[in-house]
Amino acid sequence: MKKRYKIFLLFLMCIFYFNASNAQNTRAYYQSLFLLKFIKYANWTKQPDYYKIGVVGNTPVIPHLKTMTKKRRVNGKPVVLYKINSYADLGKYSLIYIPRNQNSKVKYIVSRTKNKDVLIVTEDDRYIYRGALISFYERNKALKFKINTRATARRKIQISRRLLSVATVIN
Repeated sequence: MKKRYKIFLLFLMCIFYFNASNAQNTRAYYQSLFLLKFIKYANWTKQPDYYKIGVVGNTPVIPHLKTMTKKRRVNGKPVVLYKINSYADLGKYSLIYIPRNQNSKVKYIVSRTKNKDVLIVTEDDRYIYRGALISFYERNKALKFKINTRATARRKIQISRRLLSVATVIN
């Protein structure tokens, strides 16, 4: 009887693990799609020749973005993905994505890009009030995002009304 109970518990744990990892994978997929849409519906003062997405640290978003950016164009321009290993020239990116496991670097990245037109996106919506321009959050198991319009204006990045209409807008 004890052996059956242990096997049953192991089975339940496996189901929970696979459901949790599948949910994380699905979330990462949609975050990747959103990141590309953010680029599509943002307007930089100085339009780049190509869009550079920088990702801080390791995140399940990276494989999805690699697939999505391969041979893909947004607004007629190529999109190139970089994993940020050096913080020397953060101003060269169009968008910097900071996942939750890299929250400790948000303040530093915000300060290093203060006068640059870099779209900073975080996975933790607490940082929308601390310099991030866009932050993801979850409500009723749905992935949503907030946009700080004051921060986007300071960085001279215009966000289209179309994107603002589906976001939670922070002034």
